[in-house]
Amino acid sequence: MARRKLEGKVFGRLTVLRFSHCYKDGGFWLCRCECGTMKTVGTYPLWAGLTRSCGCLQKEVAAQTFRERATQLYDLTGQRFGRLMVLHRIPSVRGTHTWWECRCDCGTLTQVASDKLTSENTRSCGCLQSEVRTKHGQSSSHLYGVWCAMWERCTNPRNKRWTDYGGRGIVVAAAWEDFEQFAKDVGPKPGPGYSLDRFPDKDGPYAPGNVRWATPSEQQFNRRNNHYYTLDGQRKTIMQWIRESGQKPSTVFYRLKKGWDLARALLTPVRQTKPSTD
Repeated sequence: MARRKLEGKVFGRLTVLRFSHCYKDGGFWLCRCECGTMKTVGTYPLWAGLTRSCGCLQKEVAAQTFRERATQLYDLTGQRFGRLMVLHRIPSVRGTHTWWECRCDCGTLTQVASDKLTSENTRSCGCLQSEVRTKHGQSSSHLYGVWCAMWERCTNPRNKRWTDYGGRGIVVAAAWEDFEQFAKDVGPKPGPGYSLDRFPDKDGPYAPGNVRWATPSEQQFNRRNNHYYTLDGQRKTIMQWIRESGQKPSTVFYRLKKGWDLARALLTPVRQTKPSTD
């Protein structure tokens, strides 16, 4: 069969330079890609349009597709983060993050990276911190951090603890939108190890009359997955009953496992073993 003359012809980005060799009744041609790469291509892939570059075209198409999909998936245009309204995407200012032009409620234009917006680490052009610092001077205090964390887990679906708080209906009293009122109601932290706890209603809101500074053990007794037992009209957790009885936890749990009722397990003295005499 006569060999096609392809020298000098252009197929996509490939220019045929000369015939290279035959292999299994097929001819192969040495081609130069527009990017400068040399590549050997079979006759049929050239004529059928199956091969149009050295591979650089596919890489460029894949990269463009990825950029378009990424833009569609992570387009923040028109979204609000705190006081910031996202206007449009801008070229990267620094690093590899995507950057956005935003307008703050105060009217200032600012440039913010995607991760700072979506994590809500940046919620204004800087005016919010200035106002907080000017208003009460406690923006760097531990109590202010507690207040911010409380609002975050109750109002921000992106917060990692949202499911256990705002996601199940835990809210913050409207009066505590004012940090100074919150600080006045809860008071200073009593000491190391204390944290803010909802009590007496663990399923209720963060509100005056339903919060306290609690120790780790107090918080442990106030967890919503605790099991409560009622004896003589009093309702307590199993560990609270054990502490009051003076029994060892291992003894009580062993007795309960054997089928004893709680009152018997708590009130029955441990039998003392008599010392052996020789």
